[in-house]
Amino acid sequence: KSSDLTTQKLVITDVFECSKGKVPILTKNNFLVRYQTTVTAGFDVNKAEIKETDNKITVTIPHCTIDEDSIKIKSDDLKIYDTGFAILNVNQDDLLEVVSEAEKQANSSEYGLLDAADANATNIVRGLFENVADGREVVVEFK
Repeated sequence: KSSDLTTQKLVITDVFECSKGKVPILTKNNFLVRYQTTVTAGFDVNKAEIKETDNKITVTIPHCTIDEDSIKIKSDDLKIYDTGFAILNVNQDDLLEVVSEAEKQANSSEYGLLDAADANATNIVRGLFENVADGREVVVEFK
């Protein structure tokens, strides 16, 4: 029943810094959070449209999107480092703020994930249809 075709996967490892509090050693909360996550992108195959003529097969597909569920950072994917030489008592709200920022960055266009996903989608769809095209030209377009 699944109709999503993943065309690109990206493993992201990054570090975010958090600095909260005012009193060194007691309340100053300086820490780094290293995370790793795998982000996937693809498209819904059910939204593809196919038009056939005697000499050409045109396949129109939607642009790829990031699978939002794939960028959820799990606690096992986090490593916290104390940089303030304080009694490390990481505030959960501070940590959630850092994780939220990391998820936003993973969802950004900074890594070129969607461009690569679209290029791979074109190659995959073209390859699938060339096997049954009987010599006809296969054209892949985006909606």
